[in-house]
Amino acid sequence: MCDLIMFDLMSYARRLFLLSIITIMIYQLIDVTINYRQYLTIIKSDLTYFESGDLPSLTFCSSDYHYDFVNKFVINNIIASVIRYEFAYNIQQKSHTNNSMKQIWYLNLMLKPKILNHEEYFGIMSDVMITNISSQSLKCVTIFSKLQLNSSEQQIHAQILKPEIEISIVNQIKSNFYFLVHPSNQLVT
Repeated sequence: MCDLIMFDLMSYARRLFLLSIITIMIYQLIDVTINYRQYLTIIKSDLTYFESGDLPSLTFCSSDYHYDFVNKFVINNIIASVIRYEFAYNIQQKSHTNNSMKQIWYLNLMLKPKILNHEEYFGIMSDVMITNISSQSLKCVTIFSKLQLNSSEQQIHAQILKPEIEISIVNQIKSNFYFLVHPSNQLVT
């Protein structure tokens, strides 16, 4: 009987301890929320819509180094501007011929609504820049970068209002990609 009473006391002490921990956690959550609310945040009225100018650079990085840029296709329709980038993996075929075969993967970019000056803009700004970040063992593809231009006279602004950018990657090989959005005059390092 003494053991039963001792067990009940330990259970009561454990419940009291858990209740105090939960109470402290709730207090901390309320305190953090109250402190966070004192900081000014961006509200919708402070945002401005993109009307014309530089689209941000888009960078895709992968730890897989075994691919090369192959081709770029620009497709314009009434609703959107679409760019399809084609890359090829260099994979050694395991056979007696020892020939290499190419496996293709695609990066599709759709901009809605269509860029009004799409022919000029895509002709200059849609080339890819491929860089290696050796410190993190990444190979990166950057699109819409000003750093690829030969001179400042070559710069052109995208004439598009409230752009939506839809990105899809079609890849048969399981690869992890890191996606970064940054100003068009910077490279990822």
